[in-house]
Amino acid sequence: LDLALGVFRSGANDEPVQTVDVSALLQSMVDDRIEQGQQVAFAGGPAFASARPLALRRVFDNLLNNAIRYGKRADVLVETSDERIRVQIDDAGPGIDPALLDSVFQPFFRVESSRNRSTGGSGLGLYIARDLLRQQGGEVVLSNLQGGLRVEVRLLRASP
Repeated sequence: LDLALGVFRSGANDEPVQTVDVSALLQSMVDDRIEQGQQVAFAGGPAFASARPLALRRVFDNLLNNAIRYGKRADVLVETSDERIRVQIDDAGPGIDPALLDSVFQPFFRVESSRNRSTGGSGLGLYIARDLLRQQGGEVVLSNLQGGLRVEVRLLRASP
Protein backbone atom coordinates (compact mmCIF):
# COMPACT_ATOMS: atom_id res chain seq x y z
CA LEU A 1 0.00 0.00 0.00
CA ASP A 2 2.74 2.48 0.92
CA LEU A 3 4.52 1.82 -2.37
CA ALA A 4 1.32 2.37 -4.37
CA LEU A 5 0.52 5.57 -2.49
CA GLY A 6 4.09 6.74 -2.94
CA VAL A 7 3.53 6.75 -6.70
CA PHE A 8 0.64 9.18 -6.23
CA ARG A 9 2.76 11.40 -4.01
CA SER A 10 5.85 11.35 -6.20
CA GLY A 11 6.91 14.80 -7.25
CA ALA A 12 4.50 16.55 -4.88
CA ASN A 13 7.29 17.74 -2.61
CA ASP A 14 9.56 18.64 -5.55
CA GLU A 15 7.25 21.44 -6.70
CA PRO A 16 8.34 24.77 -5.24
CA VAL A 17 6.01 26.71 -2.98
CA GLN A 18 4.82 29.89 -4.68
CA THR A 19 2.32 32.65 -4.08
CA VAL A 20 -0.89 31.43 -5.74
CA ASP A 21 -4.12 33.36 -6.26
CA VAL A 22 -6.49 30.61 -5.15
CA SER A 23 -9.50 32.51 -6.52
CA ALA A 24 -7.96 32.89 -9.97
CA LEU A 25 -7.06 29.18 -10.01
CA LEU A 26 -10.57 28.14 -9.00
CA GLN A 27 -12.26 30.64 -11.33
CA SER A 28 -10.37 29.15 -14.29
CA MET A 29 -11.29 25.60 -13.22
CA VAL A 30 -14.95 26.60 -12.80
CA ASP A 31 -14.95 28.34 -16.22
CA ASP A 32 -13.62 25.15 -17.85
CA ARG A 33 -16.45 23.14 -16.29
CA ILE A 34 -19.09 25.70 -17.30
CA GLU A 35 -17.87 25.37 -20.90
CA GLN A 36 -18.42 21.61 -20.55
CA GLY A 37 -22.01 22.24 -19.46
CA GLN A 38 -21.50 21.33 -15.82
CA GLN A 39 -23.44 23.02 -13.00
CA VAL A 40 -20.83 25.12 -11.20
CA ALA A 41 -20.69 28.63 -9.76
CA PHE A 42 -17.92 30.76 -8.25
CA ALA A 43 -17.81 33.70 -5.83
CA GLY A 44 -14.87 35.34 -4.09
CA GLY A 45 -12.14 37.91 -4.43
CA PRO A 46 -8.37 37.63 -4.64
CA ALA A 47 -6.92 35.21 -2.09
CA PHE A 48 -3.18 34.64 -2.13
CA ALA A 49 -1.76 31.50 -0.54
CA SER A 50 1.74 30.09 -0.21
CA ALA A 51 1.22 26.78 -1.96
CA ARG A 52 2.33 24.37 -4.64
CA PRO A 53 0.14 25.33 -7.62
CA LEU A 54 0.04 21.95 -9.39
CA ALA A 55 -0.70 20.11 -6.14
CA LEU A 56 -3.42 22.64 -5.33
CA ARG A 57 -4.95 22.22 -8.79
CA ARG A 58 -4.97 18.45 -8.27
CA VAL A 59 -6.76 18.88 -4.92
CA PHE A 60 -9.43 21.21 -6.31
CA ASP A 61 -9.85 19.11 -9.45
CA ASN A 62 -10.71 16.10 -7.28
CA LEU A 63 -13.04 18.06 -5.00
CA LEU A 64 -14.90 19.72 -7.89
CA ASN A 65 -15.24 16.43 -9.76
CA ASN A 66 -16.62 14.74 -6.65
CA ALA A 67 -19.15 17.53 -6.07
CA ILE A 68 -20.36 17.33 -9.67
CA ARG A 69 -20.33 13.52 -9.88
CA TYR A 70 -22.04 12.78 -6.57
CA GLY A 71 -23.77 16.08 -5.81
CA LYS A 72 -24.89 17.24 -9.28
CA ARG A 73 -23.33 20.71 -8.86
CA ALA A 74 -20.52 22.67 -7.21
CA ASP A 75 -20.95 26.11 -5.64
CA VAL A 76 -17.51 27.50 -4.84
CA LEU A 77 -16.90 30.35 -2.38
CA VAL A 78 -13.50 31.78 -1.45
CA GLU A 79 -13.14 33.89 1.71
CA THR A 80 -10.10 35.29 3.48
CA SER A 81 -9.30 36.20 7.07
CA ASP A 82 -6.14 37.67 8.52
CA GLU A 83 -4.24 34.39 8.44
CA ARG A 84 -6.27 31.94 6.37
CA ILE A 85 -8.07 31.34 3.13
CA ARG A 86 -11.25 29.31 3.27
CA VAL A 87 -12.55 27.60 0.15
CA GLN A 88 -16.04 26.20 0.45
CA ILE A 89 -17.43 23.78 -2.16
CA ASP A 90 -21.11 22.93 -1.66
CA ASP A 91 -23.03 20.33 -3.66
CA ALA A 92 -26.67 19.26 -3.85
CA GLY A 93 -26.18 15.52 -3.33
CA PRO A 94 -27.24 13.18 -0.56
CA GLY A 95 -24.34 14.06 1.73
CA ILE A 96 -22.39 11.42 3.62
CA ASP A 97 -23.47 9.42 6.65
CA PRO A 98 -22.05 11.45 9.59
CA ALA A 99 -20.38 8.29 10.94
CA LEU A 100 -18.36 8.05 7.69
CA LEU A 101 -17.17 11.68 7.36
CA ASP A 102 -13.68 10.78 8.60
CA SER A 103 -13.56 7.35 6.92
CA VAL A 104 -13.75 8.83 3.41
CA PHE A 105 -10.18 10.07 3.87
CA GLN A 106 -8.86 6.51 4.25
CA PRO A 107 -7.17 4.96 1.20
CA PHE A 108 -9.48 2.95 -1.06
CA PHE A 109 -12.59 3.83 0.98
CA ARG A 110 -15.77 4.48 -1.00
CA VAL A 111 -19.11 5.48 0.49
CA GLU A 112 -21.32 3.33 -1.71
CA SER A 113 -20.59 -0.29 -2.49
CA SER A 114 -21.91 0.38 -6.00
CA ARG A 115 -19.04 2.76 -6.69
CA ASN A 116 -16.40 0.88 -8.56
CA ARG A 117 -13.58 1.90 -10.85
CA SER A 118 -15.85 2.12 -13.88
CA THR A 119 -18.58 4.19 -12.20
CA GLY A 120 -16.78 5.91 -9.36
CA GLY A 121 -13.14 6.09 -8.49
CA SER A 122 -10.34 4.24 -6.81
CA GLY A 123 -11.16 5.59 -3.37
CA LEU A 124 -7.86 7.49 -3.26
CA GLY A 125 -8.93 11.00 -4.27
CA LEU A 126 -9.84 12.42 -0.86
CA TYR A 127 -6.91 10.64 0.78
CA ILE A 128 -4.50 12.24 -1.70
CA ALA A 129 -6.23 15.63 -1.50
CA ARG A 130 -5.90 15.72 2.28
CA ASP A 131 -2.29 14.54 2.11
CA LEU A 132 -1.35 17.21 -0.46
CA LEU A 133 -3.04 19.92 1.59
CA ARG A 134 -1.37 18.85 4.83
CA GLN A 135 2.03 18.97 3.13
CA GLN A 136 1.31 22.67 2.48
CA GLY A 137 -0.02 23.52 5.94
CA GLY A 138 -3.64 23.20 4.83
CA GLU A 139 -6.61 21.07 5.82
CA VAL A 140 -9.86 19.76 4.38
CA VAL A 141 -13.05 19.23 6.40
CA LEU A 142 -16.39 17.73 5.33
CA SER A 143 -19.81 18.54 6.75
CA ASN A 144 -23.37 17.78 5.72
CA LEU A 145 -25.80 20.47 4.65
CA GLN A 146 -29.58 20.30 4.40
CA GLY A 147 -29.44 18.48 1.06
CA GLY A 148 -25.80 18.35 0.16
CA LEU A 149 -22.21 18.17 1.32
CA ARG A 150 -19.83 21.01 2.15
CA VAL A 151 -16.12 20.57 1.60
CA GLU A 152 -14.04 23.22 3.29
CA VAL A 153 -10.39 23.71 2.42
CA ARG A 154 -8.31 25.90 4.72
CA LEU A 155 -5.01 27.30 3.52
CA LEU A 156 -2.45 29.71 5.00
CA ARG A 157 -2.44 33.14 3.41
CA ALA A 158 0.75 34.27 1.75
CA SER A 159 2.81 36.81 3.68
CA PRO A 160 2.55 40.28 2.14
